[in-house]
Parts: sequence; structure tokens; C-alpha cells
Amino acid sequence: MYVNLESGYVIQRGDLVMRCKKSGLGHYGTDVSWGLIEHTLPDVGKHITTLEGFADGEQVFIERPERTEYEKFVVEQRALSGIGMPYREVNDNCEHDSSYAQTGVATSPTAGVLIVTGLAAAVVIACKLTGSSRR
Repeated sequence: MYVNLESGYVIQRGDLVMRCKKSGLGHYGTDVSWGLIEHTLPDVGKHITTLEGFADGEQVFIERPERTEYEKFVVEQRALSGIGMPYREVNDNCEHDSSYAQTGVATSPTAGVLIVTGLAAAVVIACKLTGSSRR
């Protein structure tokens, strides 16, 4: 379920929170009780902030999977386990961080697409350079 928080909806422990970055890509975090959000940023690393700090002036949405109280506790503990760790764009960004908290597996489809696109571009450029030197 996705809910616009401007509607007055109350955030809960274990919720996945999302907003748009200034770049247009998504930014993700996890509620860790009392309306505080664990997330990771390039210049700060993994940290806890308020919902307003996470929002950074953007509209925030949540996804709330149905979970028992114990499952919410586990999500919260996974989110808190990385506090203070650095941000790494390719293998430990906000999407990796929140997917680990939510599922126990750190994945980032966005990073995967960017890596594959970058590799494909490098191959095309290398082929063009190699082909032009053979002429």
C-alpha cells in the first residue's frame, strides 16, 4: 500500500518510506519507531533522521507490508544494524539499505541498471575506438 503522508497518515515501525531525489531517482528509508527514519546519503552515510529531514521538502510515500509485531521488530533491527556505515553508490546505497531492512537481502535494481548501462556504453566506445584505428 502506498500512502501520501500529506494526508495525515501515521507512519509506523518497519514502514518503507520513499521520496523523489532532486535528480528524479527514488530515495528510500525505513521507519525505526517514533517517526524516525533510517536511511543513507552520500555525504552522511547510514543515519537516523526525522521524517521531515528524510522528506527534504519532497512528498513522501510509504509502503506498509502486513507484518506481525515481531516481524516489524526484525525489520527495525536490520535497519539499525548499519548505523554509521558509509554510503557506497554501487553496492550499498539507500536502495540496498532499505531492501536489506525490509527483506534481509540487499538489492538495488537501479544500481544494477546503471552498471549494465555503463558497461554497455564502455563496450560500444571501445569497439568504436578499435574499429576506427583499423581503418
